[in-house]
Amino acid sequence: MPPTPRPLRIALVLLLPALVALAGCSTPDPGAAGAPANATSLPKFYDAKALLDAVGDRERADGGALTVLNGTLDPPGTGTVEAGAPTPPGRRAVTGDGVLRFADGAVSTRFDQRLGPAGAAPRTTGAVRTAGRTWLRLPGAPGWSEVGRAQVAQPDLADATLATNIAGMADPLAGVTRYADAALVAEAQDESLGDVATVRYTIVVDLVRAAAAETDPTLRAQLTQQVAGGLTRISSTVWVDRDQRPVRGRLRQELPGAGTLDLVTDYRSWGTPVTVAPPT
Repeated sequence: MPPTPRPLRIALVLLLPALVALAGCSTPDPGAAGAPANATSLPKFYDAKALLDAVGDRERADGGALTVLNGTLDPPGTGTVEAGAPTPPGRRAVTGDGVLRFADGAVSTRFDQRLGPAGAAPRTTGAVRTAGRTWLRLPGAPGWSEVGRAQVAQPDLADATLATNIAGMADPLAGVTRYADAALVAEAQDESLGDVATVRYTIVVDLVRAAAAETDPTLRAQLTQQVAGGLTRISSTVWVDRDQRPVRGRLRQELPGAGTLDLVTDYRSWGTPVTVAPPT
């Protein structure tokens, strides 16, 4: 008997559950004490809100960029896999490419996601997110389905969950910008990506403070539940160039029913004219 379709109501995981130790923060002055002194060092922010504001201003000024996805999805229950450890059974490669658009105070994206075991033909899922709504074109489906309204068969749930969450986290700092007042810069380190000089920032959010300040009852309940479960801090890692453009972002998170995602997104060609519209 074929699997019974179910409503496409995918949980959107807005936060990145990666624990890190908090470090001290200083002022946002790029020349503040603690910044590396060598001549090749880029200016840095040591205040999270100043950094988020600077990156957000640059994203809106540029308007759009191209994106490239590379990562892995491990089966549910795998947990954290240390570098150099054997590849977990059931690991699937995640790749893709698309576009990102910032306009009218909102972020929109469209991309093709490819998911499958290494060396095998991947399953391709199309995704569009704009104006707070998400549509998916699932593998083998004849057209587009809107998340929360359409039906999805059991074999497509991992593809749908993955694409929905990648779409929701298209902005590399989406998981921490909402809680800027509860965030701090835990690390600001010079790092070259190819021939591009960047600063690798680790930004940490104190979930206790974030929950106390949250005005949305649903999100406040989610944050309170995470704190009660022992998750008191979340982090996001982003690589930013000299002009405060994101060059790369990395997220690691547990996606309910899909598995553990470890994804690197590269951002290219900032300023490229980009349009993202609901699919027809």
